Amino acid sequence: MRYCHCDDLRSGMVLAKPLHASNGELLLARGYELNEMLITRIRRMRISYVCVEAEGTEEITIPDLVPARTLGAAGDSLKVVYDEVLATTRRRARDSVEDVVQNLPYSRLSVPLVQVKKTVVALIDDLLDNMIRHWDTMPPRFVTGDHFQHGVDVAILSLLIGMHFQIRKELRSLGLAALLHDLGKSLLTNLENRRRCDLTAEELELYAKHPRLGADMLAGLPDTLFIERECVLQHHEQPDGKGFPQGLKSDGRSPAREDAPHAGEIYRLAEIIHVADAYANLTSGAWQPVPRAPEEALAELIKGTPEQYNRAVVEALQQVVVLFPKGAMVRLLEHEGGAWAGYLAVIAEPNRRHPHRPQLVIFADPDGRKIPPVRLDLADDPAGRLKLIL
Repeated sequence: MRYCHCDDLRSGMVLAKPLHASNGELLLARGYELNEMLITRIRRMRISYVCVEAEGTEEITIPDLVPARTLGAAGDSLKVVYDEVLATTRRRARDSVEDVVQNLPYSRLSVPLVQVKKTVVALIDDLLDNMIRHWDTMPPRFVTGDHFQHGVDVAILSLLIGMHFQIRKELRSLGLAALLHDLGKSLLTNLENRRRCDLTAEELELYAKHPRLGADMLAGLPDTLFIERECVLQHHEQPDGKGFPQGLKSDGRSPAREDAPHAGEIYRLAEIIHVADAYANLTSGAWQPVPRAPEEALAELIKGTPEQYNRAVVEALQQVVVLFPKGAMVRLLEHEGGAWAGYLAVIAEPNRRHPHRPQLVIFADPDGRKIPPVRLDLADDPAGRLKLIL
């Protein structure tokens, strides 16, 4: 099996894995043959990639880092919170964002977070069960979704980074804060699902209020903790002090430390969410028209250290993100001998020690014409260079 972008789907292709909606509901079973009507439906649902059968890839299996039922429950629980918060605040603030900003600190919201907290526990359990066996699966999943899906993706990445740092005591708080980090955007409905590069100066000023809006909403809930509120408030702060909304700074130390932040210093778990949020936005195309490949997104984050991002967190992200995940399609740019340069291939086995040297199944020539499958191992090929096809 291999990943196939929805724009490249064709009638007659066969699903190699079940296809689920964002809420975890089964849409199509494995083995289902696609037709034009189904392909149109998939594209309208903003599902970017599906797994299809392909000659020569029968032995490739693409596992789930997090099961569809958990992802669906996470998205659903987050949507309930967004909807309830929006309804409550707008009833009390006369449907005005300005009034919401003014009145939120004094409001007591009644949105229960019990289901969201259960979701975080399920995410942690699934990641702990699967991250060793399924390290070669790309987190987050290959989906360009709405802000609910974005929250789930950032939570998964933040939890993986937290586990890398062996954060235990605060792992649930990190997951909950990451899931709710954009809660303040629920009030900015005119900015929903718009790229940041397309916002006007006035809209950017409004956008910059969403961390404080989210933190103020959490402050009105009786069952949230200091950690979650501070992480939501600070997830756009930068080590150089040029972030928002408070302009806090950081000394760039590892988030694995357990000491409390000093006055004017970014809370260490917020730095994890900041990096996870940036990576998810870059790879989904939320910040720019063309999504970045994992390698390109990581390069951009590395370029932004230590001024914009905590270097230790970015280095941890490099350890948990798979540059060329199993089943992904790539173009072989260079390799020793050069016979297959330009050809299209599928990642058969990623290489954990040398990420740029996986095992491939070459299936098409440079012009996209199918050829008999050829297996190629780049493990001993220092000249090998690949480009992930999004």
